[in-house]
Amino acid sequence: MLPKPNLQSPIVAIMQPYLFPYIGYFQLMALVDVFVVFDDVQYIRRGWINRNRVLVNGKAQWFTIPVKKMPRDALINQGQFLIDDRVRNKILRTLETHYKKAPFFKVTFHLVEETLNYQNTAIVPFLLHHFELIKNYLNIKTPLKLSSHLDYNRGADAEGKIIHISKILQAKTYVNPIGGKDLYSPKKFRAEGIQLLFLNSQVEPYFQGKEPFVPNLSIIDVMMWNDVTEIQRLLTQYELIQ
Repeated sequence: MLPKPNLQSPIVAIMQPYLFPYIGYFQLMALVDVFVVFDDVQYIRRGWINRNRVLVNGKAQWFTIPVKKMPRDALINQGQFLIDDRVRNKILRTLETHYKKAPFFKVTFHLVEETLNYQNTAIVPFLLHHFELIKNYLNIKTPLKLSSHLDYNRGADAEGKIIHISKILQAKTYVNPIGGKDLYSPKKFRAEGIQLLFLNSQVEPYFQGKEPFVPNLSIIDVMMWNDVTEIQRLLTQYELIQ
């Protein structure tokens, strides 16, 4: 679905960086005027920062990049991926084995390979680099900003941080994935002159080589089975909820 016509710019979204996230992440990125990568908050283990899922024998299967051991209270931008030939080859072999017959295997495989060969393995530069690769491929023009480069109130609660960052960027609208609907108060945002909306991704099933359709996999799966024009259409398939 197309965005509601009453959206007021600038439109801002703030998300932690994830590894090859699902298409809803890129729907949000494509919608907004500024996408903030929330890199100076605590690294959450067993989340989406260093792993995601692809299709293996009709089922969702995790692929993971190990992370160097760090203190429990370490921030995302203090983390380091542990990538060697074994890690690269394991991920690439999985993709080659299970996607080699997909129509856009070659171009997608090359993008993943380029990502995994990136020399800077610090988590944030690494993920920013792969975001730029995907953005360029999908023709998403939205600029990315790091929260660590903004002078916001780091002592505020989670909602307060989001509001303050939005105000710094002069946001008129803040959009969050639907999963955060219970976390934020529209009243608090309105008090700061900001419209709060939630993006509910509603991507229609696409062909994955066999049935049944498995939703919410990594953007890798979307790119394997769809050309850029079709993905750009899928990027519009959401509703915005107040």
